[in-house]
Amino acid sequence: MTESLRPAWRRSRADFYSELVSHCAGNVQLEKAFLCQLMCLKLLRVQVSPLAESERRERVKQMTRVFYGHLLSENEEVHEAAHTCLEGCLKGDKEYAPKLVAPYVLAFLDTRLNSSLDLPGKDSAMNLLGMLCRSLGKAQRRNWMARLVKLLQLYETETLACKLNVLYRMKELWTLDAVPKATFPEAYELLLGMMRSTSLDSELREAIFAMCFRY
Repeated sequence: MTESLRPAWRRSRADFYSELVSHCAGNVQLEKAFLCQLMCLKLLRVQVSPLAESERRERVKQMTRVFYGHLLSENEEVHEAAHTCLEGCLKGDKEYAPKLVAPYVLAFLDTRLNSSLDLPGKDSAMNLLGMLCRSLGKAQRRNWMARLVKLLQLYETETLACKLNVLYRMKELWTLDAVPKATFPEAYELLLGMMRSTSLDSELREAIFAMCFRY
């Protein structure tokens, strides 16, 4: 993997909370609301809890629905804070994210990628996809791979950094499969076609080649 393909969202816990606070832009009530919701969600996931497992799961689903509603907010501060909270909940999670959080995050991804936003505006949604990719079934991975390839084609004039981020998400899906060329035949053919284009940036061509032929 080239250095330029490393994800930009990796950060420490201190950075995570600092970012959440910064998104609230001095709105103390908003900051308190999100931190409280985030702490509630984290407490529901601890191993030792007075709540029955079924009740814990139901409450996690309720909290996730709240975050999902905030993600769709037109208020950018609310949206970014909710996104940061969900990202923090998904990071390193092996139990709750696949079964409870994923459906809402995928619904958000679907809305975001179908929107009129430019590619940089969709980057954060693709970061969430990267955190969920291991919990997706083969059919889901095939669906999202096809969509990311088309996104890469659609935004041909975007910056190289944006396109490399899309490719990084594709690589996460690609490398999960034992025989990716057989699992993603349509995506594979489309990528080969892109590589033949004389207008394709050389670094992007090299990154596509590395993904298709070295994994």
